[in-house]
This record gives sequence, C-alpha cells and structure tokens, in this order.
Amino acid sequence: MANFFIKRKKLTVPPIDRQAERIVELKQEIERLNVELERYRARENEISRSLLVAKELAERYERETKIRYALEAERLANYQKKWQLKIKKLNSAEDLGKEILNMQRYFRECYLELNALAQGEEVECDEVEESLFLEERRLASQKIDKTTQIDDCLSSQELDMLMYKLYEKKGGY
Repeated sequence: MANFFIKRKKLTVPPIDRQAERIVELKQEIERLNVELERYRARENEISRSLLVAKELAERYERETKIRYALEAERLANYQKKWQLKIKKLNSAEDLGKEILNMQRYFRECYLELNALAQGEEVECDEVEESLFLEERRLASQKIDKTTQIDDCLSSQELDMLMYKLYEKKGGY
C-alpha cells in the first residue's frame, strides 16, 4: 500500500471573545424581533377589533334601515288609502287640485327622506321609530351568552319574510 500524505486543512476558529460577541448580538436581534412581533400582533388585534365593530355597525344600520323601510312603506300605504278616500269624497276639480298638490309635497318629502337614508345620512324620526331604535340598541348592548339559544330573535331571512308579508298585506305599492 502506498502511503499518502493527506494534508488536512486546519479550521481557523475565531477567538472565543469574538464568538461571545456574536452570540450577544444575535440574542439582542432576537429580542428586538420579538418586540417588533408583539407590536405587529397588537396591531393585528386592533385591526380585528375595528373590523368587528364595523361589522356590528353595518348590521345595526341594516336592521334600522329595514325597520325604517317597513314603517315608511306602511305610512305610504296609509297615505295612499287616505288619498283615495278623499278623491271619492271630492266634489270639485279645485279640491282635487289642492289634494294633488298636497300629495306631491308629501311624496317629495318621502322621496328626500328615503334618499337620505340610502346615503347614510341622519333623518329625523317620530316617537314610534325612536322607541324602536332605542329598544333595538338596548337589546344589542346586552351581553348574550353564546351557549344559550334565543327563540325571540329573528334572523335576516325571517325579517325579510315578515317584510314581504307586510308588503303583501298592504296590497303592494
């Protein structure tokens, strides 16, 4: 067998002091990154809470709009019936003209109010509407245990069905 001389490459090991400095630097970097990670987690939690609040507000606004729509639809149906009765009772064209002008003003007000609601503007409401909204807010502010089932709450589908029935009851408009 032939003897081969193998030259081994010696690894140069940096001095212990240099390694210790590098370890300290890496530990500081880890700590800095952990602090930054905690900031990001806090921002993530804040964003999640904001999204939850925005969703709740959107749902509340949708419920309030549905209630206002139902009340407005009922008010318009009643006004239509009242107007039709008045037309039957009118004797002269002059009285009819006055009633038509009153009706136009009323429908213009309704149109403006519905437009304002659709654009998210605040609209003055009467006592009945105000009491409905206050009750809705009171119920929404109460904490509900998620494990208990509540039978007296309506889902969106049930509310839509009731709105449709109200629409049918009033004979459509």
